[in-house]
Amino acid sequence: DQEWVYVCPDDKKSGVRRAHFAFPNGNKATLDDDKFVMEMGETRLTIKHGGDVELASAANVSIQSGGDMSLKAGGKLKLEAGSSFALTAQTDAKLEGLSVTVKAQTSAEVQGGAAASLKGPLVTIGGNVSFSPS
Repeated sequence: DQEWVYVCPDDKKSGVRRAHFAFPNGNKATLDDDKFVMEMGETRLTIKHGGDVELASAANVSIQSGGDMSLKAGGKLKLEAGSSFALTAQTDAKLEGLSVTVKAQTSAEVQGGAAASLKGPLVTIGGNVSFSPS
């Protein structure tokens, strides 16, 4: 096996391209001292020297795993959709936190196929309340 190794002889300098590949279809890969950028069509992947990773696409983005998947943030985690948002599990689903808030701008529904329960040492219901056996 042969390896192709390149060691840049120059001093570190921000913004200087160390390697650049451009292909006939417009795809590009650029490496400089601060970041690696790969562009394919309307998708751009940027990996910065400090560790930040950015993925931007004008098309769909899909992440799939044949096994378990974990997404963990040392700080805040924010998921935001410009349209609808759905979470689905084929078995149990849990939402757990020190404090959990669910807020709907127009209406909210909690439904259990067999049973539904609301538990807490103190339960407060505000607004107009109506009860229906079905």
